[in-house]
Amino acid sequence: MNAAATPRMLTQLWFITIAVLAITVLYVAKVLLLPLGFAILFAFLLAPVVALLERLRRPRPIAALLVILAFAGLLCSSLSPTTCLSTATTSRRR
Repeated sequence: MNAAATPRMLTQLWFITIAVLAITVLYVAKVLLLPLGFAILFAFLLAPVVALLERLRRPRPIAALLVILAFAGLLCSSLSPTTCLSTATTSRRR
């Protein structure tokens, strides 16, 4: 092993170590990052609808509430009926 190869090997080892550490941190943090990513995505997608309702002279909080309720209704209608009603039926089953 010559002296020039040692710094290169150390650099590669550090790169691999940092890559493995970054993947591990992302894997563990997916519990937080996945919902946060979806929230940001939905905020960007639904902001133009809220802006449209604001132009139609609806107050921003009311417009946001209407859009959130419509979006939740759309999600629940596209899923199976038991998915959206699971919280209501589990309390009755006990």
